[in-house]
Amino acid sequence: MSDYSLVLKNCNLINENSIQKVDIGIKDDRIDKIAGEITSQASDVIDLKGIYAAPGIIDDQVHFRDPGLTEKEIFTQNL
Repeated sequence: MSDYSLVLKNCNLINENSIQKVDIGIKDDRIDKIAGEITSQASDVIDLKGIYAAPGIIDDQVHFRDPGLTEKEIFTQNL
């Protein structure tokens, strides 16, 4: 059995006015561990070399059009 469902390797983590290279362990759809290196077993591993991660950022420009005008919200797209 895996310790994590997903491990994100080599992230550039933006946090507390700094950028650190870390691994992020995801368990039960939540960040469980952030460390310099995670060597535990994972069901899936993604190398994010060169990619920035900023946990906890909220998009304050989202528009939920309730009540009314919900037809303008498009959460899915036919491809």
